[in-house]
Amino acid sequence: MNLKSYDRSDSEYNYLLSITNKTIPPNVFHKFFRYPAFLFSIWIIIGFFLQEYFNLSLLLIIVLFGLGFFGQIFLYKYSLWFSLANCLFWLMFAGFIHYFTYQIPINAFRLVQGTKVTYQGTIQRINEKYYLSKIESFSGYRPVLLLKNPELDLDQFLFQRVEVTGLFQPFLACSNPGSINLQTYWRRKRIFGEIQVYKCYPIGNNTFWNNFLSCFEQKRKALSNHWRIKLGIEYPYFAAMLWGEKNDLFQDNTVLLQETGIYHTFCISGLHLTILGGILFFVLQKIRCPKPLAMGTSILFCLLYLFFCSIAPSAFRAFLMFALYLVTKQIGRNTFSIHFISIAFLVMFFLQPEIIFQPGCQLSFVSTLAIILMSSLNPISTQSTKLLRWIINGTLLSTAVSLFTLPLLILNHLSFSSLIWTSNLILIPIAQLSILINFISIFVSWVPPLTNVFSHLIRFLIRILITLSEWSQNNIPHLFWNFDVEKQRIFGWVFWVSLSFLITLFMTKKIKIILLGSMIFLSLILILFGFSVQSQFQVWVLDVGQGLALVGLFDNQAICIDTGGVIRTYGNTGYTILLPFLKNYGIHQLQSVYLTHYHQDHTAGIQSLTEVYDVSGIYGRFENQLEGGIITTPIDSPTISKHHHPYQIEIIPISGFKENDQALVYRLSIQNFSCLVCGDIEEEGIHQLLKAGEDKIQSEVIIIPHHGSYTTDLAQLIRQVRPSLAIISTGENRYGHPDQRTLKLLNDLEIPYYRTDSHGAVGFLIQRTNWKGIVHGKNDFSKMDHQ
Repeated sequence: MNLKSYDRSDSEYNYLLSITNKTIPPNVFHKFFRYPAFLFSIWIIIGFFLQEYFNLSLLLIIVLFGLGFFGQIFLYKYSLWFSLANCLFWLMFAGFIHYFTYQIPINAFRLVQGTKVTYQGTIQRINEKYYLSKIESFSGYRPVLLLKNPELDLDQFLFQRVEVTGLFQPFLACSNPGSINLQTYWRRKRIFGEIQVYKCYPIGNNTFWNNFLSCFEQKRKALSNHWRIKLGIEYPYFAAMLWGEKNDLFQDNTVLLQETGIYHTFCISGLHLTILGGILFFVLQKIRCPKPLAMGTSILFCLLYLFFCSIAPSAFRAFLMFALYLVTKQIGRNTFSIHFISIAFLVMFFLQPEIIFQPGCQLSFVSTLAIILMSSLNPISTQSTKLLRWIINGTLLSTAVSLFTLPLLILNHLSFSSLIWTSNLILIPIAQLSILINFISIFVSWVPPLTNVFSHLIRFLIRILITLSEWSQNNIPHLFWNFDVEKQRIFGWVFWVSLSFLITLFMTKKIKIILLGSMIFLSLILILFGFSVQSQFQVWVLDVGQGLALVGLFDNQAICIDTGGVIRTYGNTGYTILLPFLKNYGIHQLQSVYLTHYHQDHTAGIQSLTEVYDVSGIYGRFENQLEGGIITTPIDSPTISKHHHPYQIEIIPISGFKENDQALVYRLSIQNFSCLVCGDIEEEGIHQLLKAGEDKIQSEVIIIPHHGSYTTDLAQLIRQVRPSLAIISTGENRYGHPDQRTLKLLNDLEIPYYRTDSHGAVGFLIQRTNWKGIVHGKNDFSKMDHQ
């Protein structure tokens, strides 16, 4: 699920409230953690993340699992030790699941990376991407692979068992502040690499399940084509709201929905299942349908709708809770709602362990937990009017959900808007009605008179929703934080701590607790603001694969030396790495871009930067026209640029017969820090650079020329520069960069070095009297050793 903001409407709240008021006793805080299913869920989540970050060996997992198992048998008389043994048992049980779902596939695919492979499985499509799932080479938890071949029509093989032959490659693992490490991103979805497909053909007879899903896909495609014509520009909103399809046109208009806090209504979630399933069950009861039949019909209806919308995780969670509620009600059992959400989680976890990593699923469970806890408090007086109760319900709901979900929004770099308080009262009811009308339209799609009526009604409701959203955005004062930006993440944490503190004060009247809470609150605020105080000047060598991009930051402004290239998986690194990096630091102005030479791996990102920023100067060795009609300003003599105070850039032109040696070398300096950027100069270029003189090139940091290739003059260059640190900007390549002789030379000269392909982006924080280097860090799972 592609979420950028999240909140919960009061529809699912009312459903959960009806359950909770009848079952949870007043002393909920004393009994909340005494329910086994809930405790098992907590321990499994903790154990899964422990294995994710500590990567315990299988032998150690087995030993600890055995200790937990036998500890429960022999220590059952001692409640404390029994509880600890039970906790250890479930922690290691989660470790087992993680090992078999992640470590085993990683080890298997590591052995075949870069080779031709043949796998049998089933082709699926999600958000216009094709995947090979249910791979028969693996038993138990089967991994998924991304399929790439724009010239091959994979749509014809949807939901069929096929045999795919192609080149397997792991995802690249570029790691930079503000941008995504795609290898970690895809791996957490249990997708371990991509296959460049050579050939694909169906095998054997298709299974009943695949035929069933294929039938739903065909019906959805037919509906899509039908309503696309009828609805015109409103169709993207209709399709997103009804079955979760988000095309490019919808993605271009999501900022408004994010800022007004109604984006989740366009994602298939518990809101949909609660409205549709709840209304059906209510209607069947009103017409005096037998309870078992009403229950079975409602559950079957929700299940079919899940298949229709490709079984969205948050909707599946709501379906499980809805089905459990109806079943327990039918058999006359009063069950705490905390059991419903816990059992739903356990079922989903055993089917798809990767749901733990999915932001949408995390938010779905946590927001529902907030609703359960808030409903158990039941602070609303029954003597209040219906309107007042509705307003209070909506306000408290938004507050509870914000309190519980805000940390997840910040950690997942999503967004938060204070408009959710008004949206729950004004916009969500319209969205609920729109969801219902959209669903009814499915059944009238082939009746022309009714289709025309419903198409007008759908467009009317969507236009009202969008118009009111625009009015709210423009006329209601509000906060909107995009947590892609580092400073706004700090504001988010401060807001969350403040909100938690105020709610604690409201719920308690004890002076000692208030005083203690005040001290803790002020301490946390100071700590958070301390984290937000960064060095005013920073220099970053970004991880752009086999290329180079250096950025200097100061006062919400930046300068660039080279802009990266085009690499596998990421595409143009200007769009996928540089722009997210600049956005992360809140850069408003990009002053100048300096290019070492005109090869693509150093210049391809320039167009993306000029589309967003009004760059005052773009400089290179010669006047040249780049992609997008960008003209560079030539520099043909030694120059010292002081236009970017406090940075100073000394520019040394290099001339040679090779293109790599027709270049500019830059010495970027600020206060007591300096960095020599050599581009891709080779033997002749290094020889000319040495003639510039030691005082012109001596620097604290050197970016090794040509991605770490070796030349005979390299040793002399390093000795004259006298760096305290070296950086090699390199990535996946066929040239053998960096050369082992270069690495040996650095070791022999006792110069520490960082490699962007191993360490990720490397940054330098410049203080008044000193500077320090930091690495952003990366996980490259394709290079993991066997356990």
